[in-house]
Amino acid sequence: MSQRLPAQVDALRLAEAGGHLVGDVPLAGLKRIVPLLESAAGSAQVELEFGRDAQGVAYVRSRIEAELRLVCQRCLEPMAYQVDAETLFGIVGSALETERLSEQYEPLVVSDRRLYIAELVEDELLLSLPIVPKHPEDECPAADRLAQADEDADATDEKDNPFAVLSRLKDK
Repeated sequence: MSQRLPAQVDALRLAEAGGHLVGDVPLAGLKRIVPLLESAAGSAQVELEFGRDAQGVAYVRSRIEAELRLVCQRCLEPMAYQVDAETLFGIVGSALETERLSEQYEPLVVSDRRLYIAELVEDELLLSLPIVPKHPEDECPAADRLAQADEDADATDEKDNPFAVLSRLKDK
């Protein structure tokens, strides 16, 4: 079992030292993502590797793994959604400094040198969520009902179609 990560760290000091942190962040403590979850049980496994590149840019490479419990919007049943996100951040002191970063880095603004780990994890989890969570069609409990509805729609006669009259008028 991993250890719990500290709430905040000095990002630049860790970059200078080549720091490496591994641990868990409980999902229940992530206030912006909890309302989007079916259940906030569990935690995200986090690995943060700090360093400086050849150009002297301080960076943090994050890897976040989690199983989020979402609600399928097709069947409204709980579903598991796997997150495995890896991001390379360039550490900058202000938004103005983001321009000096090469394209390989996502900017990470830490104006007071403090990196709040839970916020970073929550941001990455939010970015990895699907717009509309759904089971794969072949695994969705509603798949049988959807197939039946499609068959019923195909079997509908033109006479049952409320627009059939308009079609006939158009043909005259």
